[in-house]
Amino acid sequence: MKTLRIKSISLRNFKGAKEIDISFNKDNTNICGDNATFKTTIFDAFTWLLFGKDSADRQEFDIIPLDSNNKPLEKVDNEVSAILDEDGAELTLRRVHHQKWVKRRGSTEVEYVGNETLFYYNGVPQKASEYKQKIESIMNESVFKLVTNPLYFNTLPWQNRREVLTDMAGGVTIEEIGARLNGGADSLLGILTKGKPVEEYQREISARKKKINDDLGDIPTRIDEINRFIPEAVDAKSIQKQIEEKQNALDELDQQIADVRKQSEAEDADYRSLRDSLNKLKDQAEEIRRTREKELNHAVFAQNESINQINLRIGELQRQVESAERQKDFELKGLEADQKTIETLRQEWTEENGRRLIFDEDKFICPTCKREYEAEDINTMKQEMTSSFMADKKKKLEGIDLKGSELKGRIELVQNKIKELDGQLTTLKFPLSEAEASLKAQPEEQPIDPDKDLEGNLNYQDILESIKELEEKVNTPRESMDITSHSEMKRTINAVLDDLKKQLTINESRQKSFERIEELKKQEKDLSQQLADLEKTELTIMEFIKARTDLIESRINDKFSMVRFKMFEQQINRVEIETCQTLIDGVPFPDANNGAKINAGLDIINALSSHYEVSAPIFIDNKESVNELIPCESQLINLVVTKDKALILT
Repeated sequence: MKTLRIKSISLRNFKGAKEIDISFNKDNTNICGDNATFKTTIFDAFTWLLFGKDSADRQEFDIIPLDSNNKPLEKVDNEVSAILDEDGAELTLRRVHHQKWVKRRGSTEVEYVGNETLFYYNGVPQKASEYKQKIESIMNESVFKLVTNPLYFNTLPWQNRREVLTDMAGGVTIEEIGARLNGGADSLLGILTKGKPVEEYQREISARKKKINDDLGDIPTRIDEINRFIPEAVDAKSIQKQIEEKQNALDELDQQIADVRKQSEAEDADYRSLRDSLNKLKDQAEEIRRTREKELNHAVFAQNESINQINLRIGELQRQVESAERQKDFELKGLEADQKTIETLRQEWTEENGRRLIFDEDKFICPTCKREYEAEDINTMKQEMTSSFMADKKKKLEGIDLKGSELKGRIELVQNKIKELDGQLTTLKFPLSEAEASLKAQPEEQPIDPDKDLEGNLNYQDILESIKELEEKVNTPRESMDITSHSEMKRTINAVLDDLKKQLTINESRQKSFERIEELKKQEKDLSQQLADLEKTELTIMEFIKARTDLIESRINDKFSMVRFKMFEQQINRVEIETCQTLIDGVPFPDANNGAKINAGLDIINALSSHYEVSAPIFIDNKESVNELIPCESQLINLVVTKDKALILT
């Protein structure tokens, strides 16, 4: 068994405690003091050191002490450290809640920027994940809570308590439960050993019973309903004779209707023959008309085609004339611009040619001493200036002459192009005039009227006369063949016949009703037997659950000396549901006094320590409420309320 003990613990600025150092005895240590002397704080400090939670399993709680104005103290670390004994080996744990204060660049004040938690294992700094892993290797957190706080187990939801106890008791086999049952449970055990849970099978039996009871309740009502609607017996021979008479009358009416329809069909055949002849004549007339209309359209088309060709010719010639005129206009505008440019060049040449050199006398004075240059130097300067002036003048005149020559050549080309375009226009306008005259000479289009054109066609006129004669015959009203009275009489006879046939089924319906009543009675008997079998199975299931309940509770309770556990609760319908109630001498745990609760918790811890093979320090708060504790192998740390104003260790 792994054994964990506390050798000493130190608190610095933790909750309301500024500084506490405690050394613990190996087996039993009493920490005494008045209320608010930090007894429970020591327990909170130990759980926070290990898991970051207080003794009530809260992760969010205030560990920073408050000043006189009830504000958290600033720039202090909150620290808990402890020396533990793990199976004879000593280890040191330390957790520090550190406030981070930073001085920003350019500022004279420090600024609070948050908190961080520091971890140390045997003096070596650890990451949070590393520290948590090392604590977990010492003892699992869930197990630690169970074996250090006598009241913790009974604060868990009953489902969690039941899960822990069931894990302690181990599995209960169906064979072990079957050994406690009387005979007759073999079929039930056979079903359960195939993996079906007994509660599921119980619900299945209950559902089947409900359905059978519902069916049994319906059967008397259904039998009574059938009896109430059984009709009186009828004379089948008399009804059959009436049916034969009515059927003969129907056959005679059918023959009369057939004769009328035969005559109507013959007249319809004659009418259809007339219609066919009429349609053929109409087709012939239409064919003649379409042929003539086609011939007339062909002549008109030929005339229109000639006109279209002339229009195409006119359009093409007009486009060519327009294109030549646009080109001529373009060339004329260019010619006009070139002529203006050459006139401008003439003026520029005249102006440049007439330009004379005039000396600036200031050019012959020294800019430094303000004296006139020597006569020889002045002559030299004038010769250079004259030479430069004449060269520039010659260059400009040559440039103007060159531009003028180029423009004269281009003007000559444009003038030739305009003459060429005038010749094209003269050539195009003559055929255009001829085409327009030809278009005006075309005859005016006449509307097509094939009917008028066919007035002189004797064959066509004879066909039209024949069509007129046949239409008069086809449109002559025919005498209708009325079978309404026959049909009405037939409907009346059929209605009577249907009623007679329905009467014939009455005796058959009576027989089926009697047979159905017998079937329902047999079904009622079978369902009653099924219900009895299910009730017997249900009783066996209840015996099975009772045996299982007794076995589980017995196996669990054998592990405890003081407490007992109620693992199942029987409802009014005798169905047992799962629960988990802790009982102390038959009293539910919540109703017991504090001393009984603490001893019951120690009894539970003893059993859990044995099951998990681990022993850890047990903190007993309000120890003063217990006269005597039950024996316990774990280290006990008793928190005792006394009148002492400071903590005292004994």
